[in-house]
Amino acid sequence: PKENQTLVVQYEQPDKLSPAEVGLIMDAHVAAVSISATIVDLAVRGYVRIVESEKTGMISFGKTYILKKIKEVDAALQPFEQKIMTEFFGDQKEISLQDVAKDKTFYKRVAVVKGAIEQSVVDKKYFSMAPSKAIGKYTIWAMIAIFVLLFFLKVDKNAPWLLIGDVFVTFLVVSVVLHFMPKKTEAGAVARWHGRGFKEYLQTAEKYRLEWQEKEKIFEKFLPYAMVFGVVSQWSKAFAGFDMKPPQWYQGSALSNGVFSAVAFGSTMSSFGSVLSQASS
Repeated sequence: PKENQTLVVQYEQPDKLSPAEVGLIMDAHVAAVSISATIVDLAVRGYVRIVESEKTGMISFGKTYILKKIKEVDAALQPFEQKIMTEFFGDQKEISLQDVAKDKTFYKRVAVVKGAIEQSVVDKKYFSMAPSKAIGKYTIWAMIAIFVLLFFLKVDKNAPWLLIGDVFVTFLVVSVVLHFMPKKTEAGAVARWHGRGFKEYLQTAEKYRLEWQEKEKIFEKFLPYAMVFGVVSQWSKAFAGFDMKPPQWYQGSALSNGVFSAVAFGSTMSSFGSVLSQASS
């Protein structure tokens, strides 16, 4: 289904979807930042606390973080959110991203979480098939087509490189086209259009009055979405100069002269996302 091309600013995420689900609908794949944004979203909702560690790590210029489980998994969490809590923490109350980086099997847990996020948007009828499965399906058909092509082509003994060129060009075309194969439903197309408008709001928020919205802790609430969209800096700058209390779910050095700075905190969350992505991969 085609999206509405007219961009309209939206002040809420589409259909109350989570950051990871919105990111998947926008890009048709689960990016590493979606995992980081989900952790931050769980922290905002009281399930996790993020602690900037004093240890000297080997990732992200020596910064590392500790994740503490504050609240047990309950029915208020979606299945994929429950999965990320169980896969990340297991029976532990806290984990260090420094230790995660040393665990050579942790990427398997991340793969389980990504699969659960994809299943969530399929169950909610935004995609007709999980994007990764759609790409896998058409990859198989593409490889069969290439082998059939090779079987019927006649090789010119004087110019065998032509065959190599044919295969290379075919492979290049297939690689590009595969990214467009995951199919959204009508609801998925509408949600992506809504998501584009929501991203526009987050990256141009300084144009709008935020004073009354801050009472609802909108900075924290939408920060995970800003992470998914890659507009944390713009979203944070919209709150520069605001008298805000530091989030209770974070412990670290994101203070400027003893006063909480949304800009500094946004930078810290971007750093956290990078560290988690490096560690879990």
